[in-house]
Amino acid sequence: MTVPWVCPANGNYVYDAWIPCVPDMYHPSDTAMAPLKTGIPGWTETTPMPSPPTGKPIKYGGCTAYDAGTALIHASKGNKTGDLHSYEPEAGTWATLTEIPLGAESKPPYKSSVNCSDGNGKLHLTKGNNTVGLWQYDATTSAWLQKTQIPYGAPGQKVKQDAGLTWTSSGRLGHERVYLLKGYRNELYRYDPVMNN
Repeated sequence: MTVPWVCPANGNYVYDAWIPCVPDMYHPSDTAMAPLKTGIPGWTETTPMPSPPTGKPIKYGGCTAYDAGTALIHASKGNKTGDLHSYEPEAGTWATLTEIPLGAESKPPYKSSVNCSDGNGKLHLTKGNNTVGLWQYDATTSAWLQKTQIPYGAPGQKVKQDAGLTWTSSGRLGHERVYLLKGYRNELYRYDPVMNN
């Protein structure tokens, strides 16, 4: 008979899991051990994003994306700053990353700046702020690259408001894509990071 056990909050434990089927039990391979960190159920405030380098708070154009490859959350403050940070959920710590460059747009991220991660340490970002720039951040090199600009489209508009950006993959190498919804109309674009178009 199993008895449920509720882990006390804010503890660190090691738990064992094993196969209970006697014919299938083989001690060297029927047991697994793994760490378990417990927390308080529900919402808990974590460490706030650092104020430097600009000292500005998160505002219009602030956006986040989780990257499974690095197990980090990348966060841009927006608010007409180039501030970029990464958050490590397990440790509850922030790191300041390479600033988002002004680039060809000569503008920082602002309203409708959005980002997405490829799950392997690369972040794609639009600045919003009435621009057509697409940027890629590489966590390995800590460098930003300006990519092929976003099309103006039939109405001749730039990325202004209510945009969305997402990464998709079919599971086959070379078939990954970034999808951008410009937002204020029905313009949807697909970006190929390998071909840069």
